[in-house]
This record gives sequence, C-alpha cells and structure tokens, in this order.
Amino acid sequence: MLAALLIKGISPGPEFVSTHPDIFGASSSASWSATCCSHLAHPVIRLWVKLLAVPFDLLFPSVLVLICVGGLHDPYLGPGHLLVLFFGCVGTACGCSLETPRRC
Repeated sequence: MLAALLIKGISPGPEFVSTHPDIFGASSSASWSATCCSHLAHPVIRLWVKLLAVPFDLLFPSVLVLICVGGLHDPYLGPGHLLVLFFGCVGTACGCSLETPRRC
C-alpha cells in the first residue's frame, strides 16, 4: 500500500487523512471488510473440510448442474448456456480431464 501511494505521488504521513480523505476512507473500509470477511469465514472451515469428504462421483455432477443453472440465470448475459458450453469445450481441449482423479 505504501509503495502504491508513493508511485501515485501521495506522501503518506500525518497529513494524509486531511489531504486525501477519500483514499483514506477507501483503504480503511477495505481493511475493515477484509477483517470482517476473515472472521465470518473462520467458522465455515468445518463445512469446507466436510465437503472434501464427498465422493468425486457425486460432487462433480452436482458442480456441473450448479454451473449450468448459473449460466442460465442471468437474463442480461444472453445465451449463458452457450457460454458455459463454449468454455467447457475450451477447458476440455486444453487438457482438463473428466476422469476421476487418482487417489494416493
């Protein structure tokens, strides 16, 4: 943050709050929101760990269904299902395998 301020020609110091209140407000609100998000995400760690125990054969199709529903949801996006299909084909062409991952 200090380097970004110096690159933009803003000198941090005691007068920073009075000379650039908009930048100070944005940086302080970003810091507070990051702190709040980390405190809210901490109790959910158990849920994410339990999600790892779901078998791949069940998790993969459910993720695909959620992606397709999300692609169809936005009416302003246009043909969202075609975009999902396009990027799915691009991912498959790039070497993403649909096989079950190997277990160690």
